[in-house]
Amino acid sequence: GTGNITTKEGVPTLIHLPNNASCKRLETSYSYAGCITSNNDTYLWGLNDRHQLGDGNTTNSATPVNLTLPYGLKCSSLTLAGQTAACLTTTGLIMMWGYDLGSTPVQKVPFLCTPLLLHLRLFHLAALNGKPLKG
Repeated sequence: GTGNITTKEGVPTLIHLPNNASCKRLETSYSYAGCITSNNDTYLWGLNDRHQLGDGNTTNSATPVNLTLPYGLKCSSLTLAGQTAACLTTTGLIMMWGYDLGSTPVQKVPFLCTPLLLHLRLFHLAALNGKPLKG
């Protein structure tokens, strides 16, 4: 969140979200982090070599990048596991992006560059916490 991705921060660092938004949920992985704001906007920052930030490219970002879900959907919860990310939307749908590891039953591709709607039941989202989803 400091704008510098070449050095590691050894002390807590203040993250500045756009429009002075406040974070209501924070999630971290070893190479990137994410936040859901009070109005359910989702921001991600960090490494993006495996499309972890879900913005369609592989450009790393030291500052928060807004995650845009299709159909105007918004995240209510977020899970970051390794280089794979998923969110539960406010309407109860599950979206997934990042390094797929063949875990989505919808399509077997190595990378999901932007969020993909999955046709799974809610309990599968919990499986992402440290393990890939199983079809």
